[in-house]
Amino acid sequence: DEVGYEPPQGALLLVDGDETRRAGTWQLSEDPEDKRDGLWVWGLFEEPLYPFLLVSLDSEEIGLPEGGRLALQLGHKSRPTEGEALLSSGTVAVRRKENVAADRMGLSRAALDVDTNIGTVSAQSVK
Repeated sequence: DEVGYEPPQGALLLVDGDETRRAGTWQLSEDPEDKRDGLWVWGLFEEPLYPFLLVSLDSEEIGLPEGGRLALQLGHKSRPTEGEALLSSGTVAVRRKENVAADRMGLSRAALDVDTNIGTVSAQSVK
């Protein structure tokens, strides 16, 4: 939503007639499973590639039973060639918060996101 903000991200809105409501968020990202050095260094020299599109949808807002969010991870091409798709297939997971002990004595607790893979997702461009 903010122009020039890195990484690019924003809100997903559902439009139903005259009613518009926020259903989730999207973010272009490097590999969320591998946060080592990251691709941000290349952004110092040229436009970052951001090979993934991460989407988080509130389950209640999209008509599913309450109790979590849907987390989608799709492949993303920053500079597709002629005829090449901008988005490729990816995974869908249910994301729930899980409270865990943050220390061995059990004095501190932390809420972690736990993903359970439930399928795949694909995107098709509309012309």
